[in-house]
Amino acid sequence: MKKGRMKRNLIPILISLFVFIVCLVVRISPKTIKNYTDIMNGIVSFSSMATALFFAIFSLIPSFSNSRIIIALKELNTDKKYMDRLLIATVGFLISAIIAFFELLIFNETNGGSSAIVTTSLLMAIFTFSIIEIFLIIAILFPVIEQL
Repeated sequence: MKKGRMKRNLIPILISLFVFIVCLVVRISPKTIKNYTDIMNGIVSFSSMATALFFAIFSLIPSFSNSRIIIALKELNTDKKYMDRLLIATVGFLISAIIAFFELLIFNETNGGSSAIVTTSLLMAIFTFSIIEIFLIIAILFPVIEQL
């Protein structure tokens, strides 16, 4: 499972690295983001809800071992990949929520320093990675639902 994780997540990792580099080059900081507080609050809210939802899904999957969807995931050999992506997306959203929360506490709308730029770039990269993981989780579920 660990061996294939990097290969399986290569596209989201590359895209998030690209986002990180672009944010650094463009120098995105709280000073350059209009409605900075609202956007950070939105990221905290969305990431927190996604984290809670994914933790709930992750903890409930074993109790539904006789479910048609779980059986179909096992038949397609995607059950472990699904659980792995779900866990990685959960951790990504948790980290995004924590970083955005600390950005709200530490930086204000007029901060444009290098630490604010690096932190905001990191937040954007991790949040992008987590959003891409959601789409990949959905892509795993489409063939399963078609099989039902």
